[in-house]
Amino acid sequence: MAVNKARKVLSSLLFNLLISFAVVVFAISMIIASIGYNQFSTKITEQYEKAAYNAGATGQALIENALKNGGDIDRYIAENEGIKQGKNQPVDECGFTADYAQLLKSLEILCDTQDASMIYVIKLTDEYAEPGLYSTYYSVFDVLTKEDILPSYFAPWAVGAVNLSAQQIKQEDIEIYTNIWRGNLERASLIQLQEKDSDMFDHITSLMPIKNSSGKVTAIICIQQPMQGLRDAREHYMTVVGWVTLGLAAFFVLVSWWYLKTQISKPLKKVASEAERFAQNTTRSEMPLKKTIKSRISEIYTLVESIDGMEKDTLEYIENLDKINAERQKLGAELDVASSIQNAMLPNKFPAFPDRKEFDLFANMTPAKEVGGDFYNYIAIDDDHLLLAIADVSGKGIPAALFMMITMILTNDRAMMGMSPSEIVTTTNDAISAHNEAEMFVTMWLGILEISTGKITAVNAGHDDPAIYRKGKVFELAKEKHGLVVGAMGGLKYKSYEIQLNPGDKLFLYTDGVPEATRSDNAMFDIERMISSLNKRAQMTPKEIIDGVKEDVNAFVGDAPQFDDMTMLCFEYKGAKSGPTLVLDATDANLPSVEEFLEKVLDGQTYSKKAFNHLKIAVEEIYTNVAHYAYRPDVGKVWVTAEYKDNIFKIVIEDKGKPYNPLEQDDPDLSLGVDDRDIGGLGIFMTKKLVDKIDYERVDDKNILKMEKKI
Repeated sequence: MAVNKARKVLSSLLFNLLISFAVVVFAISMIIASIGYNQFSTKITEQYEKAAYNAGATGQALIENALKNGGDIDRYIAENEGIKQGKNQPVDECGFTADYAQLLKSLEILCDTQDASMIYVIKLTDEYAEPGLYSTYYSVFDVLTKEDILPSYFAPWAVGAVNLSAQQIKQEDIEIYTNIWRGNLERASLIQLQEKDSDMFDHITSLMPIKNSSGKVTAIICIQQPMQGLRDAREHYMTVVGWVTLGLAAFFVLVSWWYLKTQISKPLKKVASEAERFAQNTTRSEMPLKKTIKSRISEIYTLVESIDGMEKDTLEYIENLDKINAERQKLGAELDVASSIQNAMLPNKFPAFPDRKEFDLFANMTPAKEVGGDFYNYIAIDDDHLLLAIADVSGKGIPAALFMMITMILTNDRAMMGMSPSEIVTTTNDAISAHNEAEMFVTMWLGILEISTGKITAVNAGHDDPAIYRKGKVFELAKEKHGLVVGAMGGLKYKSYEIQLNPGDKLFLYTDGVPEATRSDNAMFDIERMISSLNKRAQMTPKEIIDGVKEDVNAFVGDAPQFDDMTMLCFEYKGAKSGPTLVLDATDANLPSVEEFLEKVLDGQTYSKKAFNHLKIAVEEIYTNVAHYAYRPDVGKVWVTAEYKDNIFKIVIEDKGKPYNPLEQDDPDLSLGVDDRDIGGLGIFMTKKLVDKIDYERVDDKNILKMEKKI
């Protein structure tokens, strides 16, 4: 119970509003505190910089005054080189020269009076002056504070000592030292803030040039002062700001809690309770919400009135809902029946003609509604003629579906009566136009294929141009002159045209629902994308092509609703029936079986035995090449197809071995002696001479060599 109650509180509107408000107040407070913190830190840092510059200026004046009165930095180093003051050791006991000692004492006094942690004067080496070079510097003066604030390992440097490798100083600090040494900078300060657990303290170092009487920079004075006050001041500032921010946030949250609870939370709880009650019982409340809820917020009052109105409208809607559902179920059942009838009208069993190896086809229709106005059709008129058709009826839904079935029945009947494509479309148009009170029409492409030759005689009645793939090339639109759409006007005479398909060619028919498929931004799939989709799959089967185009259309359209029927038919012509085929292992032992197969094909035929012997020699050469090299060192299959017609003997030898085109081999130079010729090539050369025609191609991972000879 406690857990559920806690979850309810945490998910309540009041709690979430308070949390959101508290987060906003806290964020604003943190922004204000951060700005104040930065301003506060900047002001304190400026005070430290000012104090450090004042101390630096005093030290600068002491040393430059000594230089004007005969002092010299190089002399100080030369006369006192190697002398080092011990920690807290009096200056007079160190052995410095009198003028050096006097100046060192002045710097000690300055260190004590200015609360500096150390003062040191350095002279840069010659390498320092070169651009980008910084190696070391010489110590001239080095004074440490007598206060016990420096780490124990700090001790004064010896005069002239070479100190500090370049890796110990940041690049930007090196640039400051360099600019002061070159006279480009009159003063600078370096602030170093230490980690909290460091044995060193926060400090600021003021840097100023020491110039001799001629104004040349001969040294740099560096005065380091602790900045512990900065860290303490910052911590105190953040403590004060934090408590003030927390107090203000608590105050604003309490005020907000009272206002949100009385004006928003309680009214909304009543609204939610009434909505839940109505959802469960669907009955009128004893008293309208607007009489029980008082709120000064206009949006709450508007919501209350809306809930009251919604309850009234919902109850009225429920009274009519049963009637509406009954009508809808009846309509749905009728549409299901219509869809079943339409599907039964369309040929949809694939493979369509499993016993016919001369061609392959596949078709698909996707209606925009339960039933569509598109249709495709294919009918075997006789053993050598196949009807192919696709059409698109104007409009959608049941009227278009009825019009589609009428058109399909008319074209089927006339095709089976032996009419030509132009006669079929002409008589169908006359029949529809005579009783077309709905003024509907249909675009249609209809063709009859002569299977033995690949010739299609077709009529285009205002339909989209088909796309044709020529073997080894790409899909392209086959544009021809169109006739008027069917049903627009009677008495028209439709003209036909011819398309010649060769083995390996494909025909793609479609309705405008494919290129005009539209996505949510109103961009269309268009003809260019359709052709591109076809060419990606040009080598595939008709089913794979249609499935692929449909997949590309769906990916392009996305979640946008389909607005038009989408119908496609793809036909692949594989060629007329060829002669018998022998399949065996490609070995020398099977060569006699090949010769027997060729002789059997010629059984009962009249032919020249001499010419046939020449052809057998050519076959033996090609077959032997396959047996010896195609699958080496393994053994694979070889296919031998033979056909004798009109005194022409056609032979096709196929293997799935390594790609090899024997016709690419250069002919041997017969003018040379046997010993002077390159090895190989004579057998293929002889084969070319023994036959009338020879061709090679690589298709579907097969080497295919075709030979013809008149015998």
